[in-house]
Amino acid sequence: MKISIKKTGKILGDNPSKKLIDALKIELTEALTEQKDALIKRTRSGKDVRGQFFKGYTPKYAEKRASMGLQKNPVNLTVTGELLDSILTKIESSANGKFKLNLEIANGQKDKAKGLQKKREFFGNSQEQEKLLLKRLKELNIKQILK
Repeated sequence: MKISIKKTGKILGDNPSKKLIDALKIELTEALTEQKDALIKRTRSGKDVRGQFFKGYTPKYAEKRASMGLQKNPVNLTVTGELLDSILTKIESSANGKFKLNLEIANGQKDKAKGLQKKREFFGNSQEQEKLLLKRLKELNIKQILK
């Protein structure tokens, strides 16, 4: 399960230097971490990728959560916190300056995430998050990065 946003080498021009690629990776890591944090915050507030509240828990499961001292509403997909804490950020780059940004669920939580995703679409960028990320990537000032 991945979110991939590809940004081409156009941002870097032809034959970018290692220094430029490394500096840009730092900027992209910050941008991707912001996306991860927004995804977690949105999910914990009980909303899906479209900004809609998650479908409620079944009455039986809601009572089980209550008996565990957990909230029943809003649905926030959090029992232990391990699932949301397992989201990883990963930046891949190639020699030609292309980057691939990924948010991934760690292996130990992937099956759980797939099951939840079918019922409650939590893993993904909202349209607003996507716009903010693309805006940030477009606004990267290469000259500023190199200072």
